[in-house]
Amino acid sequence: MQLSLFFLLLLLHSSSGKRKKNVGALVRVTTSSTVGVLFDELPVDTHNYARSLLDNKTDDYWKDLARRQLDLTQVRLVFRPLYYPDVQPPTFRGTFSLPLRDQLEIRLKGRPRWISENGHKLYVRDYALNAYILTDRKSVILADDRLSCIHKSFIINYTLPLDPMLLVQRTGLACMGENQWPPNSVDAENVEYFYDDTCEVEQPQSPETIGCQQCHCQYPLPTLSCKQALTKYVGSIPIQLKFVRKPWNRFTANRWRYPKRPSVNGNGVVAPVNIFEYKPDLQRNRLVYLYIEADGCEIVEQCVETSGWRRLLRFSTTAPNFGIEDLQLGRVSYFANDPPSDLVTKYHMFEFSPCHQHFHFSHYANFTFGSLSNARNSKRGFCLQAVYRHANAEWSPLAQAYYTCSNQGIPAGWQDVYQDGIPCQWIDVTSYNTRKQEYTSYLQSHVNPDGFLCEGVSINNSWIETNFSTTCCNGEGCCGNSNSTECCGGEPVYRTNCDYWSGYEDDNKAETEVTLPLNGNGQLTADCWTISGHWGPRRDCGFRLHPYGKYLSCQPGEYKTLMKVQTSIEYQILRVCEASIALQCGMACTWNNSLANVIVDKKQSKNVHFLCPAARDEIETGGRFAVYVAPLFEEDEHTPLSVTWKKSY
Repeated sequence: MQLSLFFLLLLLHSSSGKRKKNVGALVRVTTSSTVGVLFDELPVDTHNYARSLLDNKTDDYWKDLARRQLDLTQVRLVFRPLYYPDVQPPTFRGTFSLPLRDQLEIRLKGRPRWISENGHKLYVRDYALNAYILTDRKSVILADDRLSCIHKSFIINYTLPLDPMLLVQRTGLACMGENQWPPNSVDAENVEYFYDDTCEVEQPQSPETIGCQQCHCQYPLPTLSCKQALTKYVGSIPIQLKFVRKPWNRFTANRWRYPKRPSVNGNGVVAPVNIFEYKPDLQRNRLVYLYIEADGCEIVEQCVETSGWRRLLRFSTTAPNFGIEDLQLGRVSYFANDPPSDLVTKYHMFEFSPCHQHFHFSHYANFTFGSLSNARNSKRGFCLQAVYRHANAEWSPLAQAYYTCSNQGIPAGWQDVYQDGIPCQWIDVTSYNTRKQEYTSYLQSHVNPDGFLCEGVSINNSWIETNFSTTCCNGEGCCGNSNSTECCGGEPVYRTNCDYWSGYEDDNKAETEVTLPLNGNGQLTADCWTISGHWGPRRDCGFRLHPYGKYLSCQPGEYKTLMKVQTSIEYQILRVCEASIALQCGMACTWNNSLANVIVDKKQSKNVHFLCPAARDEIETGGRFAVYVAPLFEEDEHTPLSVTWKKSY
């Protein structure tokens, strides 16, 4: 009996030791907030109808709206060390990340209600967030030393918009942090990657400054801080994200763990490193029209066939690492004035872009669409960086070192994202003839096509020469030396000597079916299921080309008026967009780029004034526009013919 008890105690001790060895860390995240829909842009006599539409929404609608609001906390979490530059050990303020948005547990409180916030009328609903972050015991302390003990906590304060939709349309770039991003990266559909409520009014950078080194670099610079813009145009709410270290509980861990395990191949071998193409982001694609200047970086980087108006299929490329080790590239000279690094000067994996003034990695991904050979693009990665934590598991560290472009890599469980607003994150599909018929084919993506990213184990930190060579580059910084201007073409390119994990290529490819609409259509005329904002005049979806307004003329540079515009059914939105002479169609413009955007109704006609487009180049000589129409509420019937105008001058 005593012997049996001895072995039982020994077994319990050994098994508890094993459990303790594999035990991770749990951090509970909570907050209470209010989220809603702004009514300022809607005619007063539609408010009751709009409220009835919201009252008929399911709880899932409000929960999704709450998650969109919480998305705006991510920038200050992921890039948290940059907000605490003077912190030194044993104090730690490392990277953080909420679980994926679908994992966030939202509990709605009460029924929707009216509020007035700084003169803004909103229909809102209160909610509470509950989520658990699952990670390892070491990195939770490196993420914040205040979590070194069970039940210890800290709070991060935010100011968020009460209505998180249409943020760029309403506040411009006041809340968009552009620091370190390529020019013109901010798009109305990717605000969660830029939202920074600490942005203030700033002066222009010095012309000698290389790259964007402050919140705002795109002109015109905002004249209001983020908090001022929210107060003036939307209404804001202060929230507190509270993080509490909780005792380990395997039932809680099992509930919140995602994925259930890291990547495993057919032989049962766990991947050291395994990045893959995340198909859902590829499926959220959209067609846009963009004018490319003859001397634009898009021409230099061969992202489009030629200058002028182009039809571009935009999409995001997301590459999570579901291996248990970090994918490491290491220190990189990002800007021309950065100290030289071996990846540039010795192994030539990164090449300098004189146009963008930073270094590119040319072997990140390949994209193709359809049968035309020119409908393809090679993604030049400007920064392999952890911008979101995709996993929520013990094998994925919370604190990690790859949050800047100076030290590049993707930690275990994190992901790199090239969101669809970034320049060149597209395929130029202008050559496809869709004047009379739509075109359907497959959008295909292949990450790490040449094996330059070691999805396995690096062999003795050694390098091997490849069949690739550097391209010609003239200008300061071409060879990783700011004083060098000679051409660097023809240098051999090296990659890490890698023992690849068996099966690493199996999930590097993804494809999704895409239909290119008829000319003149695009994101603006698509359904609103993926676009930020379903209501009101500022949304960029749910419109239709007016049958009599597909391609109209006016005198370039002069004001044009559509006389006595009226609708025969309730409220409609009329948007005037520039049209292209080369493409013979309207440009399906966003609200920020529209020539005119007005609400019309059946009670009283109105005149719509706009400035006729001026000449852009020898082909696009101006004087062309198109008219788009949408119901005020996306739920209502599309009836473009209900909008009429008597004449124009």
